[in-house]
Amino acid sequence: MESFKSFGAGLRAYGKSFRTIREMGLRRVYLFAAAMTAAFVVAGAWGIGWLVDELGAAYRQWVGSEVAWPSEASWWEQAKWLAAAAGEVAVQAVAWVALFWLKVKLTKYVVLAFLGPVMAWISERTEAHLTGEVRAVGFRLMLREFLRGLRSAVLLFFVELAFGVALFAASLLVSLFAGPLVVVLSPAFAVLSFLVGAWFYGASTFDFIWERQGMGARKGLRASWGLRGRVLGVGIPFQLWMMLPVVSWFVAPIFAPVTCAVAAVLVFPPAALRAPTPAAPQPGRPQ
Repeated sequence: MESFKSFGAGLRAYGKSFRTIREMGLRRVYLFAAAMTAAFVVAGAWGIGWLVDELGAAYRQWVGSEVAWPSEASWWEQAKWLAAAAGEVAVQAVAWVALFWLKVKLTKYVVLAFLGPVMAWISERTEAHLTGEVRAVGFRLMLREFLRGLRSAVLLFFVELAFGVALFAASLLVSLFAGPLVVVLSPAFAVLSFLVGAWFYGASTFDFIWERQGMGARKGLRASWGLRGRVLGVGIPFQLWMMLPVVSWFVAPIFAPVTCAVAAVLVFPPAALRAPTPAAPQPGRPQ
């Protein structure tokens, strides 16, 4: 019951995040996220186009076909040219679909890695808004948060990959030895996969709080597990943003990291956000 209440608190904190950003006058942070998202989109489109063209050229070289139409060649040579051109189009189409699918799958990891400094900054500003304690934010801190975000992205990638392989193996075993159960277990596997991904998204936003409190990676992960209801409540909106087609490519990287980083701070009472300080020595007592 307590975890369920904490989960509800995480969802409510996310609902308050938009208003809090407006109250702090920090809606400009969306512009930073939008600029980085635009860079992702342009770089991704250019990279996919370049790879598709290179694969098409490699295919033509492999089959020994010219680029220009052989207008003065025999009908047999012209037929071979048409077959090679059709094969090139097929190779490029398959490559484009595969690369676009890979881009969609990697978008969330790129968001966590490269928007880490933006998430760290808005998280710190929100904490300062609640506690009144303003910390200096410099280049070294931003670099550290970028590396921390990169670490979170790599961790999420490998955990999701391992979990996906485990679910696939479990589904295969169930289909082989208990076929009728697939109808019941397949939706359960899908829900479980969704919740695991959402929890790690939430944990990545809480990671900035643990960093300010001096926790290392492992200790911070244990702290997030201790607050798993709140972490899940904040992570589910993040996961939903990143699952929506089209939205996850252009809109989600702008709003999801910013609002969820704010929600992670809002779900804490202000006193809990302050980093612990050493106890003052008692007068008259040896230290």
